[in-house]
Amino acid sequence: MRDPFFHALALAHKGEGPMPDCDGKSVEFVDYDARPTPEDAAIMCSACPWLTLCRDSARRRKPSWGVWGGEVWVNKRRVHLLPSDHEFL
Repeated sequence: MRDPFFHALALAHKGEGPMPDCDGKSVEFVDYDARPTPEDAAIMCSACPWLTLCRDSARRRKPSWGVWGGEVWVNKRRVHLLPSDHEFL
């Protein structure tokens, strides 16, 4: 089954729907030097029309790294679920 997030993203790139707020901002959402806090991630994504779709997709896919759907992911785990930050840096 095709992930609805990537299907919607393909349509958005064709001009057939809204783009996610993070499009073209990889430095803020994926390629950052200092990892955002869960609170920062929630704020970064709060106004995005893709918030729920992105978060649901990330929870299914478990991305290796980045801010997805208002949540910070590291090593395929949501940061707020990690026992402590120093174990995973």
